[in-house]
Amino acid sequence: MNKKEANEMVVEKLTVESLHRSLNGNGYICNHSFSAQLVTAVKSKPVGGAFLYGMAGTGKSYLPQVLSQVLDHPLYAYQCTQTTQPEDLLVKPMPDDTKISGIDVLPGVLLKASRESHEHPVMVMLDEWDKTRPSADGFFLDFLQYGRLSIPGMDVEANLDNMLIFITANDEREFHEALLRRFPKIDVQPLKPHDVVRALSITHDSHPYMSQMIDLYCRSIAGNLPKPATIQELRQLMDAIDELGDGADWDTLVYQYVTKTPENHHLLSGTAKVEDGEFDSRVVKRNDVIKAESYGVDITSKGDMDNVVSKMPSIRDFDTSFVTQRDEVKMGKVYAVFQRTERIDNLALQMNMDKADPDEPAFTDWSTITDDVVYLHEPTRSINATWVSQMLSHNDADDLEGEVVFTDRYITRKELNRMLARKWYVHKRSKNEIIARQYIHHVKVDLRWIEGKGIEIVADAKTAGAMRRIFKFNKSENLVANERYDKARNRSLIEPIGMFDVTRLLAGAIHHVINMREYRMFGPSQIKALSEHNAYCDMTVLRSPHGSLDGVSDDEIDMQVMADCMAINVCNLKDKRSVEFTAKNVEVALSDKRGANNTKYLRIDGNIKGNVASAILSWFECVPIYRCFKFEPGLQDKLLRVGWKVHQQNFHCFTKNNVYARFVYDYVVFVTFVKVQESGRGDMDNASLAVLFRSKIKRIDQLERAYDPNKK
Repeated sequence: MNKKEANEMVVEKLTVESLHRSLNGNGYICNHSFSAQLVTAVKSKPVGGAFLYGMAGTGKSYLPQVLSQVLDHPLYAYQCTQTTQPEDLLVKPMPDDTKISGIDVLPGVLLKASRESHEHPVMVMLDEWDKTRPSADGFFLDFLQYGRLSIPGMDVEANLDNMLIFITANDEREFHEALLRRFPKIDVQPLKPHDVVRALSITHDSHPYMSQMIDLYCRSIAGNLPKPATIQELRQLMDAIDELGDGADWDTLVYQYVTKTPENHHLLSGTAKVEDGEFDSRVVKRNDVIKAESYGVDITSKGDMDNVVSKMPSIRDFDTSFVTQRDEVKMGKVYAVFQRTERIDNLALQMNMDKADPDEPAFTDWSTITDDVVYLHEPTRSINATWVSQMLSHNDADDLEGEVVFTDRYITRKELNRMLARKWYVHKRSKNEIIARQYIHHVKVDLRWIEGKGIEIVADAKTAGAMRRIFKFNKSENLVANERYDKARNRSLIEPIGMFDVTRLLAGAIHHVINMREYRMFGPSQIKALSEHNAYCDMTVLRSPHGSLDGVSDDEIDMQVMADCMAINVCNLKDKRSVEFTAKNVEVALSDKRGANNTKYLRIDGNIKGNVASAILSWFECVPIYRCFKFEPGLQDKLLRVGWKVHQQNFHCFTKNNVYARFVYDYVVFVTFVKVQESGRGDMDNASLAVLFRSKIKRIDQLERAYDPNKK
């Protein structure tokens, strides 16, 4: 077996245990967690390797050096600077008196490695790539995918099967999204104290100042020094102490071997001791949840006992730097994560009050409360962004740690284009996917749109007060409800479920949708969500039966007319209703908020009796009958050909015989109204009133059967 075959066999059969043993045996101290990430990275295709991120002094550059020894791969290293150009990796001009030009052009590290990759395995390290200009990222894309590079007068092709590439960075700048997608990423964290003890014990076992070395190491990180004390520096410090004996001065030697500048020395002098057990929470930044498509395993470490645990997370990474190892909760899909506070606990426990209560308060169907973190398991719909914004906004919002995922399955590409314009930075764009980012108060918000699935937006909780800005089209239009309507309906904060669902509030004010072409009060996603209504009318009106916005007491309302023709149910408090009336195909409810009845609710599932219709109109002067669905292209032309006219106030709306067709991008709402004026304020008898409701419902049924692709 030749050397090439032997090296290939080493990589092919590499395991977490064998790599962990080899790295530590060659002086690179790490745990099983790190070894597992590295094994998946070196076996990645089309080329093995990784981005190595971490603060200075954590061993990013040392890792490829040790790994090249373990695998017996020659290492080609290049130190990047602010002046590094892409061609510097391919050619290296050198002074040469024998040349007429005085310069000889030698092959650069990448050209050398590419040529040799056709003969045997090689390893390339591009050190501190984040110091290069952002334009350098694009130069490298083809190489990582196909092994090709081109500059004027030279083409390079590498055998990627025989190459490992490591790119180190201190996170001085963001990388191009396309470059990040080519490669797995490994965060090289500072060693934990027990690993530092292991490393120092190799050369200084039982040293009398071992405890002080560990304390110095922990403080160098907690004090935010530009780089932590390295193993080499600590060994040099112990050697100096041994050499000077009684003449050693701690302050002087720490400055000489560790801090090395007055600024660093000042930082360290003001850093308190890191108590036992606090290292993870105070010093080490925890990794985000690892994407399954990048690594395939998630690692947990407990002291000297390390375990590799398979895990397949299902959503985009959250910033969970505040999560500790105590939070070992088994979760499904997660849509929000927050650091625990009294306010967040209250939020989780008060959600879905109309659902069955859990056996344990910390583990509900919709949330999980651990020692440090609250997870929410139900999607947060974009149409409820206002409620989320007000729920999170508070005087201590700046201290709130967490993220929330918004979903919207109704948004079209046209709407997305309007939303992204001039406010988002697009990082990826294709006919099937768009990835974008914007910054609100210097905090990033990430967006991903997939054709046929809609969008997911991950927003930091610190942006709570400005979350509605995420969905803006322009100054007066929004994908979801904007401030004008939000302020009117949120005098008291009520979760948008049950009768306070946003779509039911919209149905109660659907005349605004008909008469206004702008999305001033309701956005297109909210209007499209009316398609979720199975009833002909499912609406909430923010007024009492007397028309008061502030509500009235029970004794001011004549409920007898309702009670004469419908069954009555009093005080269904879980849904914030004070009274509910039901009859065939009808439900009517009155909400008691803060001791005042100022919200009424109506649901109509089918034809109703005349006396019930009369009772309904005594509380609701206008009842909409509607259907909403996704239509096929060309519907507008069809309606115009059969006599429909454009609404005088809204060219997004057509009308014919007191029926309206409101178009919302790819959806249409057909709606007609039963009004008190139409019934003659009591002049119409019950039988005629029943016929009126029946005729309205029949007309909407006819339009749905004619134009809904799913009902044809």
